[in-house]
Amino acid sequence: MMIWTYGPGCAMGLFVPSLAVGAAYGQLVGRLVEAIVLAGGWSVNVNLHTYAVIGAAASLGGATRMTISITVLVMETTGAMQLIVPLMLTIFASKWYGDRYSYGIYDTHIKIRGAPFLE
Repeated sequence: MMIWTYGPGCAMGLFVPSLAVGAAYGQLVGRLVEAIVLAGGWSVNVNLHTYAVIGAAASLGGATRMTISITVLVMETTGAMQLIVPLMLTIFASKWYGDRYSYGIYDTHIKIRGAPFLE
């Protein structure tokens, strides 16, 4: 989905597809955790919506390499102040992991276009 909306080079967006892909992956991880909890016989409530929000923030933070702005944006959008610490840790981890192995999507696009880049 992100390839179709960002690849053509016109103003189609990366923001919403990145959130959607991350939310879907977060939901899958939440379902896996829920299955493990049920198989273990524990009586812990697994909130799949929380996993979706954390996954969406991680995907967007890893793709754009923005940390504080993504944390504030997701926290204010959801209105869940109790998620501020997990959001910060997840977004910082995704940025660190992304910086370790590749460039951000915007940095890569600047290099492909050959635009001057101020480091």
